[in-house]
Amino acid sequence: MQIEAGHDSAEDAIASLELLLMKVREGPWLGIPKAVSSSGAFDSIVDKVFALDKRMAMLRLQSASKIETATSADRGESSAPERKPWDLYASGDLKDRSQSPFCHAQAVKSKFDACTLASSTPATTSAGALSKVELCSSWEVLKTSIRNTLGAEQPDLCWVEIEPSSASAALCNDFVDKHDLWMAEQKVYCEQVDAFLQQLYEDALPKGTLLLALPQGDLSLLRYLKGLRTRSKWRDAASGCDDLAPEKLHAAVGDAFHGVMDSCLFMKQKQ
Repeated sequence: MQIEAGHDSAEDAIASLELLLMKVREGPWLGIPKAVSSSGAFDSIVDKVFALDKRMAMLRLQSASKIETATSADRGESSAPERKPWDLYASGDLKDRSQSPFCHAQAVKSKFDACTLASSTPATTSAGALSKVELCSSWEVLKTSIRNTLGAEQPDLCWVEIEPSSASAALCNDFVDKHDLWMAEQKVYCEQVDAFLQQLYEDALPKGTLLLALPQGDLSLLRYLKGLRTRSKWRDAASGCDDLAPEKLHAAVGDAFHGVMDSCLFMKQKQ
């Protein structure tokens, strides 16, 4: 047993083994919250719509990488391994996912459906404000779903989330070493989003509808780069293939931070 400055490495080893045994018995999600709930002082968009006695639809477009992964899995091809629970939790992606309005609406609706099956008279919840919660696999499917939703159900609010083109940490180094190529790919994706919104405005939106578009930065990129910068400060850090020059890391973190902070809101009403 080695004790230095009050630190007992043997106790750490025992605690680690006990935690490992508990995770073997209970599963890898032990100790990791299934959902990160916000403070009670803040209501979700579903709660606000329900409080106003309004109706809303929630739609989400999957990123192209996820669609390709699902297609490859259907064909029996090898795909990227599923991320571990502790990786999702430590990276912050679990919190981002749980705080997504669409993911929250999915959880609310699933819980409501389960209560409906278990009881003939379920309690009134904010799920009553949801007319539709749907995950779309392509631009065309999303446009058709929006058109059908606005035409038949006529909700007071139709919330649409579009996932970024790529959010994998494995590609984050391209932001530094291949910045021009990375920006070109993002520009192409933004042009696709812009073209989709223009088609949506012309073909699917009823007259008098107000279209709001709010771009948001990808926080996973910022967290990953900040983690690399922190790791590079430790002299005993193991070198790896993703090591980057400190000046490049510093510039990349600053650029990513400004990309997250510099957001704007676009509004256009169908006349």
